[in-house]
Amino acid sequence: MARLQDKIALITGASRGIGAATARLFADAGAHVIVTDIMVAEGEAVAQEIGGSFLLLDVRNESHWQQAMDHILKTHKRLDILFNNAGVTGFHEDLGPQDPEHISLDAWHQVHHVNLDGVFLGCKYALSLMRKHG
Repeated sequence: MARLQDKIALITGASRGIGAATARLFADAGAHVIVTDIMVAEGEAVAQEIGGSFLLLDVRNESHWQQAMDHILKTHKRLDILFNNAGVTGFHEDLGPQDPEHISLDAWHQVHHVNLDGVFLGCKYALSLMRKHG
């Protein structure tokens, strides 16, 4: 079934896990999937596997979002779907303890830059591009 036939979908954190699985499902449903991540080799491999494209996107970085939207507008003329999937727990990022008694404020901020700021920036930039094209 091609429920997403000819849709342009951007998935953050799509080099592995839920993001990669969603990229495969979206591609199987007919979407052109833009795989984004900071893990370039892994992201490029997923994009190649599904016939999509890859963009380096650090979701914490506002200029990365601006560049990604510019690229998508130039290349695809629109964006239909944003899956704000990128996220971290802090346990696998060498940020030290993650329990409230022992976590550092810097580690707390680093986790939230990805999990909160990344989602905010994704909405800020992708929604305006999506709105332009209905």
